[in-house]
Amino acid sequence: MSDPHSAHADLNMLGTIAGHLTDRNLTVTRTHIQRLLDVEMDEEAEHSLRACFSAYNRVSIHVTHIIMYWTRRKASMARQEASGALRRVAECQAAFTDAAASPLAGNNNVMEKLLRIVVTICDAA
Repeated sequence: MSDPHSAHADLNMLGTIAGHLTDRNLTVTRTHIQRLLDVEMDEEAEHSLRACFSAYNRVSIHVTHIIMYWTRRKASMARQEASGALRRVAECQAAFTDAAASPLAGNNNVMEKLLRIVVTICDAA
């Protein structure tokens, strides 16, 4: 196993790092959604946030599977899970009439980028 701090981290280590960063971002995003739901808001915004919370609960399952499959060196299965997670993030984006104005736009953007990195690493494996 290579050192993740070196300039020569191997593909396996990069996949591990990407999986764990995605998991951390997931935790931050779910916490952010929960905090937003604790604030009084209009019915439409609450409905959208609840849809996102549900979508991110499903993302959580995908991310758990990504890490599990990557650890087992099953890159194609990890890629399938990452693709599924990307669809769930898109569901969250679609829950808001104006996705760009969504309070989760930044979170969704970061999650999408991390998942695309996972897909790219899986494709290279």
